[in-house]
Amino acid sequence: MAEVTWYVLGHLRTFLDFARREFPNTYILHLLNTYPPGVQEYGVEFFTDLAGIRRFFGMEYLETGEVKFEDGGARTWFLGTWNHAAQIAWNAPV
Repeated sequence: MAEVTWYVLGHLRTFLDFARREFPNTYILHLLNTYPPGVQEYGVEFFTDLAGIRRFFGMEYLETGEVKFEDGGARTWFLGTWNHAAQIAWNAPV
């Protein structure tokens, strides 16, 4: 999901409920820019930063990160799954 979230935000909860129920072993790679405090108006009731995005999606996270911009915005990403065993396997020592 590269920069799609803002466009489908009104339907995102329905999509996530469907994906979790029908595809519990799937992975989601999510990329999204967030905006500086006071600039972001759309979607603030859902999330405004990576921590909020992670809470909203409610997945087991294999990798997450962000690159913060000087203006307070950020480029965020995560790779997540609902499969706990997959998360454990991903983080197991090699």
